[in-house]
Amino acid sequence: MAGDAAPERADVGAGGDTGAAAFAALVAGLPEQAAEAWDAGRAWTSALAPMPPPRRVVCAGMGGSAVGAGIVATLAASRSATPVEVVRDYEPPALDGASLFVACSFSGETEEVLAAWEAAAVAGAARAAITTGGTLARLAARDGAPAFAFRFGGPPRTALGWGVFPLLALLRRAGALALGDGEAAAAIAALADCRDASAPHAPAPDNEARRLAGRLAGGAPVVFGAGALRVAAGRWAAQIAENAGQWAFAEALPEADHNLVAGFARPPEAARLLRAVLLDAPSSHPRHRRRVALTARELERAGVPREVVHVEGAGVLDTALRASYLGDWVSYYLALANGTDPLDVAPIDRVKAALREPAEGD
Repeated sequence: MAGDAAPERADVGAGGDTGAAAFAALVAGLPEQAAEAWDAGRAWTSALAPMPPPRRVVCAGMGGSAVGAGIVATLAASRSATPVEVVRDYEPPALDGASLFVACSFSGETEEVLAAWEAAAVAGAARAAITTGGTLARLAARDGAPAFAFRFGGPPRTALGWGVFPLLALLRRAGALALGDGEAAAAIAALADCRDASAPHAPAPDNEARRLAGRLAGGAPVVFGAGALRVAAGRWAAQIAENAGQWAFAEALPEADHNLVAGFARPPEAARLLRAVLLDAPSSHPRHRRRVALTARELERAGVPREVVHVEGAGVLDTALRASYLGDWVSYYLALANGTDPLDVAPIDRVKAALREPAEGD
């Protein structure tokens, strides 16, 4: 990690209420959750009838339910000739009988996913569901579509293992993505190493997640990622917003170097408030790594505090999971710094409740 940073908040990681403690326990359980999800996903798919390899895979999901699909799609882009796309909306792209549509909804009640499910049926696509139950599970049973049902006692954003590994197993079974058991096991083992380095019991001087949170507190983080780290940058921004109740944004490299870099310095008030985080990894494309260094230099010239975060990882899956998991811990320490309950997402609940009511004029 390198670069200028905002003054570190000394109180980050101190104290914690019941909600924060429960959230920390959920985050800490990710390695075991991922292992359980991989075993359950393989057992599920081994019992499925043979499937013809799809020409296209579309995964529908929103919020925390879509993150796992994003990581899987990133892996597929690096090694599969079968396009894998994540849709966060009511309508899927054009599908046909050679397409596989996977609905990813933790609750089974996500209205965008349910609408996309029905649209995929009209298009004649093969369908599958990953959910804890609800309406989606009932629709899958009604339509005779395979459904992976799981139980988990936390919110969707803490169920990353359940979002990634059953979907990996499904796409492997469908012939859309090659993945060895050893690669999955190594990625899961790496999560345990990340926990040891980032959890509250890790010594403060060596705890990068806690240190980063101290430097991001009081600002508006902008997280940059390229290649396999692009999905992790989005995960950081979403986790900081939901768990810490704080503005956060994600930007993709190299695209940001073709436009956003020109606006780093203005207005001066924004430059003083922003906190840039640039994710980097040894496994990244050499030109991506060069862009991280050059973008950090431009941020320095603009007076924007920035941190270059080096993420270890042997490949796409390993790197994306490690980077995402580090962001989860950063969001936890920011929640402590902000005095927020990371399990309380009242604004999201208000919007969902309002959407269930008739609109004015209806």
